[in-house]
Amino acid sequence: MQLLQEHGRGTSEIPMITGIVGFIATLPGILCAGMCGAFTSAAETLATGESSGIGSIWVLVSLLVSGAGLFYGVRSKAMPRTSGAVMIGVAILTLVLSFISFNWFWGLVAVACFSIGGAISLTQEKADV
Repeated sequence: MQLLQEHGRGTSEIPMITGIVGFIATLPGILCAGMCGAFTSAAETLATGESSGIGSIWVLVSLLVSGAGLFYGVRSKAMPRTSGAVMIGVAILTLVLSFISFNWFWGLVAVACFSIGGAISLTQEKADV
């Protein structure tokens, strides 16, 4: 836990900006995954009379992951190391989710934003509080 112990306040606003841009970039993919999930759920219901609702799960997971990237991007000045670690984790999860949902373009834009924001948040200069 020594690695994530905060020592000072972050000075860069780039992690906040990339967190916001990464969240906005995931929204088209989440909407597309929701529509594709609803379509497959409707087709499954017509074919079998039952629906598993798996599309809704992927939409919820994608929304939670991108929401965490947004939250920790905004909080990157107050807790830069924790935010950086979480944003890099969000980038990895977004990469996995973008390949699962076939949302490569917007997913990779979000992965780039979250990765850059996380790396800068981890390495930025800290101001003494």
